[in-house]
Amino acid sequence: MTAIIIDDVQKARAHLINLLAKYCKQVEILGEASNAESGAVLILKLKPDLIFLDIQMPMQSGFEMLASLGIYEFDVVFVTGYDKYGIQAVKASALDYLLKPVKPTELIEAVLKAQNNLKNKQTGRQIANLLELVRNPHKTDPRIALHSIKGVQFINPYEISRCEANDNHTNVFMNDGKKIISTNVLRFHEDLLADFGFIRPHHSFIVNIKQIKSFAKGNVVHELRMNDDFLVPVSTRKVKEVREALI
Repeated sequence: MTAIIIDDVQKARAHLINLLAKYCKQVEILGEASNAESGAVLILKLKPDLIFLDIQMPMQSGFEMLASLGIYEFDVVFVTGYDKYGIQAVKASALDYLLKPVKPTELIEAVLKAQNNLKNKQTGRQIANLLELVRNPHKTDPRIALHSIKGVQFINPYEISRCEANDNHTNVFMNDGKKIISTNVLRFHEDLLADFGFIRPHHSFIVNIKQIKSFAKGNVVHELRMNDDFLVPVSTRKVKEVREALI
């Protein structure tokens, strides 16, 4: 698998190159760039399989560089020193990212995911979805990407009723009754859906506030009755938080 690195910090590029040489020998570095403009030139010239791309750079961000290309025949792993800037959109598009300083274990995992993504050839749509979210963060009909056992699926988060933990997977139940088995853990979905009106009333559940029919004390614990009449338990320590969310 061939790759290029685009980052305005030379030490960060050198660190990543050293890690790749030591832990990811299947990756061949074709080149590196210190800014988005020269990075775009390298991409068009060398046509790499994978790009390690810094998000925040002078003059032009990594997102803006991707938007200027228009065609995405490669996978991308974002590398950033910030855990907030743009990360929500990256997660919502099921793309990968690494926080600086990059850790070997996380890099190895990201490279393996990239190899799998290249086989499935879905990255182009994921990048397009990311750029749409960046351009229109308050879009009324957004799409998020979920890694499911059937591949990447793009869905409207407002059409999710609830998410339920299932070992290392998550059962995602849609308003129409459809179930998607996500390959990510429940905590991932809690972060992903936080901006779309979801709360976590119990360690095993995340629910769409607008899909709650009622909230009451059951025989043993407080419960949320969803619009489909499914009962979601509410942890004792979450009762106050749920009440406040429903006001």
